[in-house]
Amino acid sequence: MNEKPFLSIVIPAYKEEKRIHKILDAVIDYEKEHDFAIEVVVVIDGTPDNTAQAAEKYKERIKGLKIIDRKENKGKGYTVKEGMLAASGEYIIFVDADNATPIEQVDKLLKYHDEYQVMIGSRYVKGGKLAIPQGFFRKIGGRALNLIIRMLTIPG
Repeated sequence: MNEKPFLSIVIPAYKEEKRIHKILDAVIDYEKEHDFAIEVVVVIDGTPDNTAQAAEKYKERIKGLKIIDRKENKGKGYTVKEGMLAASGEYIIFVDADNATPIEQVDKLLKYHDEYQVMIGSRYVKGGKLAIPQGFFRKIGGRALNLIIRMLTIPG
């Protein structure tokens, strides 16, 4: 890919061998519908399965695909950070490998790209929906994190 990508999509992955195809297929469809360059950075977080090999199968179908296959598990936060630092797009997002939030949702953020430097999408705002039901502790943790983010940001 010669031109700087407009959008980089970072996908942290741990034990996603059987599901990584969902997000990568969705990225292929998304790329067909848009006329800007896309880079995909899959960061394998020291997983014991064959997630890296499953992602490698997409090298020819996704021209801007980078795979970082780290052998040591360092957690999701570290993995997202590593992917963000490796991304070269003008705009960088991260999405979960299970495609719980459909990639098309990024369009809702991109329409504001000229107005804001940082945007945070949330499934917990008015009109937001969870595609996959969450357990009790996950729900409480997510709400607590959302509250912290709201306290640190200016709505807009």
